[in-house]
Amino acid sequence: MALYSQYNAITVDGKICVVTVAALSNPNEGLDGDYNISLLAREQLEVLAKLAGNDGTSDFANVKYLDATGKKMTVTLSDGREINVVATAFVK
Repeated sequence: MALYSQYNAITVDGKICVVTVAALSNPNEGLDGDYNISLLAREQLEVLAKLAGNDGTSDFANVKYLDATGKKMTVTLSDGREINVVATAFVK
């Protein structure tokens, strides 16, 4: 479904859009023994805000998991920590 038709499905047809985000990896894994990809609640909200505002994100790549397509990207948090995430969205 194209972006424009997803937008119309939400604004005209009253459907909802579901967005999923999963922490995938630390792009600097192992450099300082840092393998931590856990996110505090405030960091989870920060990731969503950065994705929504297209701010602090880089290294986009298309990915496909089973039937879901999405984007893998690196998000830089306000404390400077980078984390790779995968985001997908669909309209119901």
